[in-house]
Amino acid sequence: MPKKSFSPDIKIMAVRYLEEGLYTGQEICIIGQGFSFFDLP
Repeated sequence: MPKKSFSPDIKIMAVRYLEEGLYTGQEICIIGQGFSFFDLP
């Protein structure tokens, strides 16, 4: 999935998830490189 397809909402989600400790910084980076939260189980 191209990065340009990511909406600001996804970025906001990433920050929120990181703040809540649901994901580590490394996981957020991996997700940001080509995966969306909706692909996770």
